[in-house]
Amino acid sequence: GRSSEELQWDLDYLLQLWPDGAVVYDEASGDIHALSPIAGELLQQLLTVQQSCAESLAQALLGEQPTAEDVRKVDKLLKDFEYLGFIEPCDA
Repeated sequence: GRSSEELQWDLDYLLQLWPDGAVVYDEASGDIHALSPIAGELLQQLLTVQQSCAESLAQALLGEQPTAEDVRKVDKLLKDFEYLGFIEPCDA
């Protein structure tokens, strides 16, 4: 994955350009990925913790016990971030 400093800089830059979401271009595959506002919040949260599972990240984002659907959505974002090389795989 990328360093926290690189990820933070990229995230700050993208959110300045597109505060309601952003687009990430994956040079390796040529794919384009949308970065929703909740994905930006999740990336911010990931920068403050070493590694965490989808359930604890969903709870941190919501401030309450997440539903199974919330956990599923966060898990999907984590898998997308892993695929893009933003984070290392979660062992949860």
